Amino acid sequence: MQKQKNNWKPVKVLSVIFMAGLLLVLLPKFETEVKAVTEITANLTPGSLGGGLLWSGEMILSSETLTIDNTIRIVGDTTLDVPSGKTLIINSSCFISKSTTLNIIGNGTINFRDIQMDGGTINLLSGTLNGNHINMNNSSSAYTPSSIDNKIVINGGTLNLERVVFNNYNPCTPEIIINSGQLNVIQRDGNFGSYPLQFSVDGSITVNGGAVTIKGGNSTKGNGGSGTWPNNHTCSINVNGGTLTVNGGNGSNGGVGGYGIDNANITLGGGTLTVSGGFSSNGERQMSLKQCSVEITSGKNYSVNGSGNYTGSQLNSAFGADTTYVTLAPLSEYNVGITAGAGMTKTTDSGDASQTGVMGALTDVVYTADDAYFFPEGYTVSPVNGVSVTRNSYSQITVSGTPTADTSIT
Repeated sequence: MQKQKNNWKPVKVLSVIFMAGLLLVLLPKFETEVKAVTEITANLTPGSLGGGLLWSGEMILSSETLTIDNTIRIVGDTTLDVPSGKTLIINSSCFISKSTTLNIIGNGTINFRDIQMDGGTINLLSGTLNGNHINMNNSSSAYTPSSIDNKIVINGGTLNLERVVFNNYNPCTPEIIINSGQLNVIQRDGNFGSYPLQFSVDGSITVNGGAVTIKGGNSTKGNGGSGTWPNNHTCSINVNGGTLTVNGGNGSNGGVGGYGIDNANITLGGGTLTVSGGFSSNGERQMSLKQCSVEITSGKNYSVNGSGNYTGSQLNSAFGADTTYVTLAPLSEYNVGITAGAGMTKTTDSGDASQTGVMGALTDVVYTADDAYFFPEGYTVSPVNGVSVTRNSYSQITVSGTPTADTSIT
């Protein structure tokens, strides 16, 4: 028997500034449009242009810090590059127009008050974007709202918000998609009148990778804001990869922290869901999921708090619809191949020598010694990635275990 073996070039815009000054005298209420590859400098602060700034094309920030006090409207596909170490501060609303895309690149920081979306897309590729709230499907008297779905796509970087509003002014289905990077929607402490995620239309959040954190508000009095407020609409959260962390808020002085998510349909298709409730004034753990259904996509297997093997149907029976603490993690799938030595034969009623998509323990594989062969005392095979060989007798061994990686054992 065998033992084992942006190459962009900034364009100076001094002439545009002179022209802008002329326009300011003749038409002080007009907005000024900046096109093509444009270096954003302090000289282009919209407050000096009388009435706001229209952006399209490629924009790059050259100064260390730039503060913009008037509104900005994205009127065409725009790439905004804020390099590492630089900061862009937008103190007024930024409007994303119908069928336009705002691409955000660079590793710098953008701080904004709010973003109003009229049927466009935000594509975050890198850097850090910090803001109060994003209103998906805006109804503004100044602009005609669009029936085109609004979309936020995170392909890198970090988006930090206090609130996202899925609004009800048009028949849209706004969505947020996280492929990598991070989304944090964390309710402000003591703010118990609003919610980090407010759904006034059916909307969805899809986590394909990266990390998402949703947290209800802490409260020193009254109730903290919940992580979602569905308002009789469907909040669908699909976790296909990455991690979704849901935290409830803490309460003190008689206050009750907000739920992490209240009334949503959560589907697990390969990502991890971690739920943790906050604590009340008397130290009791509070709920973080309330009235939520949690289902597993067909063909996926999950553990609950590190044990069990749940598939298919709703998991509410495993941890309850009103939840304080739980982690639901996908069981990893591994391939195991066993190469038998000379003089042994696998039994027909035991597991296959080659097993694919193993989740949890593999099916035991039993070998018996052929005529004129035996397994001597002290027969050993070094374990590999959680898979081991046990000598049962002179005539039999068993291969078993829970693989922690793709494994070949001989």
